[in-house]
Amino acid sequence: MGKSKKAKKKYFTPLTVCLTAVCMLLAAFVLNGYISLNELTLKNASSKRAIEELQSDNSLLSIEIERKNSLASIEQIATEQLGMVKLESYRIHTVNLAGGDSVEIAPEKESNPFLDGVVNSFNILYEYLN
Repeated sequence: MGKSKKAKKKYFTPLTVCLTAVCMLLAAFVLNGYISLNELTLKNASSKRAIEELQSDNSLLSIEIERKNSLASIEQIATEQLGMVKLESYRIHTVNLAGGDSVEIAPEKESNPFLDGVVNSFNILYEYLN
């Protein structure tokens, strides 16, 4: 009459294998995304630290520029290093240029064109070698 066969359960059916592969592939993509996010976060943090250090250096250099450009510092360098002295009021002379200006052209001295050409050639050669 009826045959009683025991049905064997198949654990590795093609559908099960495909679904397992898809799940593992999705897990790998998610894990890769977290790894990439972690790398970018670390890179961002190190870049922020570098920016903060550069901003600190920038502010220190700005302060140094302001200190060197102050009038007291310039006057100190001029007097101590360059030997300059501050003018007293009796040393200051003014020149009035309200009158008419005139220009005198000095007469040209006589020259030898050949000799001037040779001298100019040597001057050009000397400048080129330096």
